[in-house]
Amino acid sequence: MKEPATAFRDSLLMYSFIWAVLAVGCFQVLPRLQIASAAQLQPWLGPAYLAGLGGSLLAALGSMLAVLAETTAGAASKRYLHRLAWALGAVGFLGVLFPLGLAGVFFLRAAQSTDWWQELLG
Repeated sequence: MKEPATAFRDSLLMYSFIWAVLAVGCFQVLPRLQIASAAQLQPWLGPAYLAGLGGSLLAALGSMLAVLAETTAGAASKRYLHRLAWALGAVGFLGVLFPLGLAGVFFLRAAQSTDWWQELLG
């Protein structure tokens, strides 16, 4: 069984890495593929940092609480810690995935302005 501090550290590193890869994909690759310009993405950089790093912290805290729940006596407190860990992890993971959703929105906007569907049908 992992220690709570180890679970927090490992999860924080993993979620931060996932967010960093998605952020690079969104803010570096999309402008290079000419799907979105850097000027269009620039206002979203701050919220992406807040959502990603805050989400990484929340998800890591959820991992730590899940490990703590295993050593907690009492079914009610164990159930409460598991639910809290699940909620923090879910909200945190959504924050980590923010750049992916942002990239999806810009990609769908770019796809709507092209005639790709006519080439598929014709």
